[in-house]
Amino acid sequence: MKTYQFEQGSDLKIDICQSCDGIWLEQGELDHAKIFYEIPEAVENIKKETTQAHWLFQFLFNLPVEFNIKARNFPLITVILLVLNGLLILPIVTAQAPEGIWYQWGLIPEEIGSIKWFMTLLTHQFLHGGWGHLIMNMYFLYILGDNVEDAMGRIMFPLFYLFCGLVAGMTHVGYELTFGGSANIPSVGASGAISGIMAAYAYIFRKAKLTFMFIIFQYKLSPVWYFGIWLGMNVLFLIAGVQEVSWTAHIGGFMAGLVFSYFVYERILRNNPLIRYMNQGLNS
Repeated sequence: MKTYQFEQGSDLKIDICQSCDGIWLEQGELDHAKIFYEIPEAVENIKKETTQAHWLFQFLFNLPVEFNIKARNFPLITVILLVLNGLLILPIVTAQAPEGIWYQWGLIPEEIGSIKWFMTLLTHQFLHGGWGHLIMNMYFLYILGDNVEDAMGRIMFPLFYLFCGLVAGMTHVGYELTFGGSANIPSVGASGAISGIMAAYAYIFRKAKLTFMFIIFQYKLSPVWYFGIWLGMNVLFLIAGVQEVSWTAHIGGFMAGLVFSYFVYERILRNNPLIRYMNQGLNS
């Protein structure tokens, strides 16, 4: 056997038999080798320039445009979550008194410890206050969820999603019972779980770009900067006492997403050579 380095600076080495010219690849090395053909497209996708259409979209809707590597697999769980949340908004927007649904299935802090409270820790994540609330959450799930699901896998991703939502809900309850004044008001929305996805996206896809608009000026920022600014605004709004949004649920879900991502990050890199390369370079 003679060993060749696949590319200068890479630890990927190819063993070739001198007598039969056969190639020997150890477990995982074939996937590692394939990424060298995927790198140019991945880099190009991230470095694409923004267009007038991107600017107009963000100016009108105040939502970012994503530039990242493509997911390898169809985002089945993300699509299921999008459909489920979309279907469950219908009883609310068609009801004459949607408050009844929120009080029945929303998370009410003062009910802590009851069977209903434990149940609503889950159900409140799939209800929304209206179309605007739903669209905002589902847009971020749509643009970020496919990549995070692809990195984590179809088993880990829904567990991660629910975990972030549960932590966000408990953070909200703890704050309202200790400092807030809304312990008897139901909380609804997927914002806590989506905040966790934001954190995971920033942690895992560090080289991606999201457009950020300041008045009329559009910039491409890394997810770390974009969601760092977003997190800072949540903290400021919480300190300022801005009502009607659970800033603590956003912060709690985001922190849960960071912690979860930290513990699964090395596993993700082992299973995703392209992400490993994009984050760490050839020596990985």
